[in-house]
Amino acid sequence: MKHLIISAHPNPQSFNRALVEEVIKATRQVGAETVVRDLYTLDFNPVLSWSELNATMEGIVPAEIKFEQKLIAEAELITFIYPLWWMGFPAILKGYLDRVLSYGFAYQNENGVSVGLLGNKRCNILLPWEMVLKNINNLALIKPCNPVWLMGCLIFVE
Repeated sequence: MKHLIISAHPNPQSFNRALVEEVIKATRQVGAETVVRDLYTLDFNPVLSWSELNATMEGIVPAEIKFEQKLIAEAELITFIYPLWWMGFPAILKGYLDRVLSYGFAYQNENGVSVGLLGNKRCNILLPWEMVLKNINNLALIKPCNPVWLMGCLIFVE
C-alpha cells in the first residue's frame, strides 16, 4: 500500500508533528510505503494565481504541482494532519488543495456537473484542536466540519 501523508503545521515541535511521526511509524510497521509532504518544510506556495488557474484549465500545470499530483495519483491512502484554525484549514493547506486538486486532475465537468477523477482512494483526516469536548459539543462544531471535507474536497476521491 502507498500512503501519502500531507501535514500542515508551522511548528516542527507541535503535537501535529508528533501525530505525523506516529502515523509514519504505524504504517511502516504494516509494510506500507509512506511519503510525507510537510507543506511548511517544503515552503509550499499556496497562492493560485489567475494565470495559473487559466493555464490549468488548458492542461498546463507547473512542474511542482504535477509532482504533487503524481504523489496523490499513486497513493492508495491519503492522510491529512493539520490543526483547526478559525474553523478551517491553515491557509497553506487550502492553497495546496486549490492548486493541486485542479481541473483535469481531480475533477472535470460533464454536462455542467463536476465529476471526480480520483476514485479508489481512502482518506483520513487527523484534526487536533485545543478545546474541551464539552465546548465543542455545546458550540455544535463537529457536524459543520463534515460537509466542508465530504462535499467540498473528498467528493472527488470516492
